[in-house]
Amino acid sequence: LPEKLGLVVRAFTQRYDRQLKEDAAVTPESRALWPGLLECLALEMVKGDAPTEILVAVSQQRAEEILTAELQERKVAGAQQAASARLTELLKHHLLQRRADDQIEFRHQLIQEYYAAERLKRCLPDLFVDKEALKKEYLNYLKWTEPLKLVLELMDETSSEQVLGLVDMAFAIDLQLGAKLAGSVVAGQQSEAVGKVKSFGL
Repeated sequence: LPEKLGLVVRAFTQRYDRQLKEDAAVTPESRALWPGLLECLALEMVKGDAPTEILVAVSQQRAEEILTAELQERKVAGAQQAASARLTELLKHHLLQRRADDQIEFRHQLIQEYYAAERLKRCLPDLFVDKEALKKEYLNYLKWTEPLKLVLELMDETSSEQVLGLVDMAFAIDLQLGAKLAGSVVAGQQSEAVGKVKSFGL
């Protein structure tokens, strides 16, 4: 098993999609959309309706609106109908489920945080354009701590500038946050990250 939790969850979700549900009656084109749709849904749920709020469940209408916006961004024809169909597939074959109150949720909050982290990881180059906004809107709120830890666990050694930059910003906000993120970086960057922790006497 991989050493980092983020990599363990990635391996699980990939195996779940590739092997456990390989007989699902869906087209390859639909299946190819699933990871990105789960990512955008998870990220929007973590964003919530307020800076300190995380949504662990949403209505079907809201979920469809989020997926529709994603498919429109991808220039998918008939985005609204496609979003409804893909959501039905995800509820039947993947890691979403319907609660007793008819709200839609991920099967586990860790799965939600993982998919949010995958999307956030790809957004990092854009987020680094405005580092103050990155600190204010993400690092400053407790709800982003776990997704950001997963982001660092998912990043490879070619992303050292962003990884260490994120750790530096975290230390500027809160020493404990910085230490948590420093402990999540991949092995090749661990010594430098741990050195930052030691420099603060932690």
